[in-house]
Amino acid sequence: MVQMIPNAALINGTVTAIENYAAQEGFFILSLLVADAGEKKGVKFLGNDLINKEIKILVSGDLQKKLQLQPSKNISGEIKKTSPFLWRAVEGTFKITAPKKISKTPVKK
Repeated sequence: MVQMIPNAALINGTVTAIENYAAQEGFFILSLLVADAGEKKGVKFLGNDLINKEIKILVSGDLQKKLQLQPSKNISGEIKKTSPFLWRAVEGTFKITAPKKISKTPVKK
């Protein structure tokens, strides 16, 4: 089995949908349209292709309740890759933000 490269990113984007995570009670899957993505210091970053794309992020029920997450809310925070098509929100790093225009140029490595 091929091991995935550790990957984390600091992102900013707009929630487009939220649904229950069937595999684990008390968790949700956010669909997020990424407006901006950058590297977390000291962690390999492969997120240049995240900008202007919709990604899936696993969030806890506590985070969902605290931020009252719903479609059209803008959020920012740190995410970590958990599988090829799923990221996990790092608790304590997410906050509601003002809308940000989608970047036209990719983030420099």
